[in-house]
Amino acid sequence: MTKIQIFVYIILIIFFINLLTAQNNQSKVYQVKYISAENVYLDAGKLQGLNVGDRLLIKRNGQTVAEIEVKYVSDHSASCSITNLTLSIQAGDKAYMHKSNAKPDTVSVTTGIKGNQPDIQKDIKPITPPSSGRKRSPFSGTFSLQYYYWKDLYETQLDFSQPTLRLSLRGRRLWGKDFNLRIRARLRHNQRARSLNSNAPEQEWRNRIYEISFSYDNINAPINYQMGRIISNKFSGVGYIDGLLLQYNASTKFHAGIFGGSQPQWQYSSFQTSIQKYGAYLNYVSGDYSGGRFESTLAAAGEYHGSTVSREFIYFQNSFYLSQKWTIFQSAEMDLNRSWRKEVAGEDVSLTNLFVSAQWNILKNLMVGAMYDNRQNYLTYETRSLADSLFDEALRQGFRGNVTVILPQNYRLFGNFGIRKRDTDTETTKSYAAGLSKVNFLMPNFRLYINAAGFSNFFTNGINYSFIVGKYFGNRINIDLAYGGYRYSLKADDSQRINQWARINFLSDIIGKFFLSGQYEYDWGDDMKGHRVLAEIGYRL
Repeated sequence: MTKIQIFVYIILIIFFINLLTAQNNQSKVYQVKYISAENVYLDAGKLQGLNVGDRLLIKRNGQTVAEIEVKYVSDHSASCSITNLTLSIQAGDKAYMHKSNAKPDTVSVTTGIKGNQPDIQKDIKPITPPSSGRKRSPFSGTFSLQYYYWKDLYETQLDFSQPTLRLSLRGRRLWGKDFNLRIRARLRHNQRARSLNSNAPEQEWRNRIYEISFSYDNINAPINYQMGRIISNKFSGVGYIDGLLLQYNASTKFHAGIFGGSQPQWQYSSFQTSIQKYGAYLNYVSGDYSGGRFESTLAAAGEYHGSTVSREFIYFQNSFYLSQKWTIFQSAEMDLNRSWRKEVAGEDVSLTNLFVSAQWNILKNLMVGAMYDNRQNYLTYETRSLADSLFDEALRQGFRGNVTVILPQNYRLFGNFGIRKRDTDTETTKSYAAGLSKVNFLMPNFRLYINAAGFSNFFTNGINYSFIVGKYFGNRINIDLAYGGYRYSLKADDSQRINQWARINFLSDIIGKFFLSGQYEYDWGDDMKGHRVLAEIGYRL
């Protein structure tokens, strides 16, 4: 069976799954699992009905302490930003759905969801503005100063320091309309005790603008747009664009769009005009995460250096969710080769990237998953002079399975196993991992996490392990203590290397929306010995 046939069969299977009948799901109460300097992490994800953009109210003893918005969601966890804060959030606080992204503008906190959907907690009320009567700011995010330092105790002149300035800003519904602003940027300076090579000089700036975009997002309007440095979740494989995206909404389900601009420099994301990128896409969305949801995007994109082709490809992405039972995601890229690309590839069409993952909730407390990953590197105008051997196969190719079991008292046990074998390999690469976690272990706000992993391939084999305990003290201070290590052996001479580390993490709210975090780590072993320090002070908007 050829790669093209496999690609076609996967597409047919995913569209067939979309014909299944979705079931409704009762709304739930979630729990805060962990708080970092910038994010709040919940103990639930897509399989429990959360979606990117959902807003939740954090409550403790019946009192609303904060409002959060889901920024990233996996199957069983979600990362959220704080949009409004009245009291410090603690691990174990309850999170209630305030506004769901599944059906825009249909959630009423006092009356529930319109239609035949279940009501949300009717006694929940939105956070009121401060007593001064000022309107809540449409901006949220964090601004922080970070400093990293490594002190080498082996006296090999590998001391390293790195001050960093970070900004993450989001403006929603500016001027009371559906205008949005997104800025994510980082300024960083690297200082080494000595120059290592041409790519690692003694001093250098490594600044990045990840995103700076202005958009109009209204699913009920005929035209939406986004401009600046942008990336779309609908076709993430297309990558970043410095330019403009226009989307036509034929309905709430069908969308079509075009985009064009320049391609940011691939290594450090700096602005450049030498590579132009153009393309178009079709998008279809049906259902929502409260029952069943299917989304499919077909995109075509081209990258050009003047009149020279850099890359032309088709990107196809599908995701399917069925009522806390199934989650399936697939992405694929097919390169259309002409000019110098055809000479290198030796064929007109190449299936360069294929990724498929599925998660199945067999029982309430038992989940299993599987993944096939055949994503490969590809040549572009900027990298076409590199050795062919670097692009023959990607190291991420292979299969992986995982299982998660929720034990009594909410202990969470997980394990996974993966294999990979390339045509040129004489031995299969194997990797495995297992872990156990528990929130409110022995006492309130006390966390436990144990993890172990290992690998084996033609060159070496090894294991790594970690043990973490953490606790919240009062409303403002969190401390984690951790110990871990790794050891590996080289098969060529049967030599063994052993390394260990001990770490302490600290996070605290200082005054108002200011926060302070820090980490100290001591490393010792055959490969390294030294002190590692990371400190950050920031402000939550």
